[in-house]
Amino acid sequence: MPPIDINKGLCNLCEICIKKCPFDAFEIKDGKLTINEKCTGCGICIKNCPTKALSLLFRPKRKKPSDLDSYRGVWVFAEQSHNCIASVSFELLGAGRALADKLGVELCAVLLGSGISKMEKELASYGADKIYEIDNPLLKD
Repeated sequence: MPPIDINKGLCNLCEICIKKCPFDAFEIKDGKLTINEKCTGCGICIKNCPTKALSLLFRPKRKKPSDLDSYRGVWVFAEQSHNCIASVSFELLGAGRALADKLGVELCAVLLGSGISKMEKELASYGADKIYEIDNPLLKD
């Protein structure tokens, strides 16, 4: 059951809720507005409904991760441009290294781009324990 209620008498099918919903939870079926299982109850639709046809029935409970130990580590986004790592990334790795050591966790660097495989060693030399590299031609620019 979706957490949003639709007052069919007030809804004029203006489709503003469809356009504003970031989860694509609304659709019109058989001339009526419906909500599917993608609805998270975020309330954006309620704020934007000009006829006040939408209301929150209940706030959905967020699922808690079962194993919090899998959410460990300090991550640094290694900014690069034209296959050169920005100096701020090295500064962040230095601060991240201190924090990771204090917490007793790994320091991870995230590197996005195209043709960036040569940069891994440089990031490792600045203290990254792990490097997550996403190398794809679509990320060239």
